[in-house]
Amino acid sequence: MFSQIHAIRICFGGISIIFQLSSRLTVLGDWNEILSSDEAFPALTVNQARCARFSDSLDFCNLQTIEPLGCRYSWVQLHEGRVTLRERLDRAVANLEFHTLFPTFKAINLTRISSDHHPVMLDTCDLYTSPLGERPKRFLPAWLERDDFCPTFQAY
Repeated sequence: MFSQIHAIRICFGGISIIFQLSSRLTVLGDWNEILSSDEAFPALTVNQARCARFSDSLDFCNLQTIEPLGCRYSWVQLHEGRVTLRERLDRAVANLEFHTLFPTFKAINLTRISSDHHPVMLDTCDLYTSPLGERPKRFLPAWLERDDFCPTFQAY
């Protein structure tokens, strides 16, 4: 059985292989890691060595974390209906080539509805303006029915 640290090293090994194949790269998802004590509240149990390994892995792959709009913390731990811990486990990272191709892109932590995670959305078209008075953006499965969706999505 792999430890979580070993699994992360395998994951980053895969990212470095992808990076060699494609110059534009962005990765969104639940990393189950934080970069510093600023990404946890309360920050009583933060393992600084583990944060440093995560940061070094991102640096090795030439990936920079994207500061999101919306909620600062992307995950909450609930105990008896109360939030006992908040962390930024979900994030978007990208390399410089992606930043160059999409200079106005944004990562947005959307509203958490039924999960303990806030979904992360990547806006490459500069469509996001303000969460005030705006319905949350979300993926609609009906988009998969459109003939032009998959070719457009795969082009990026």
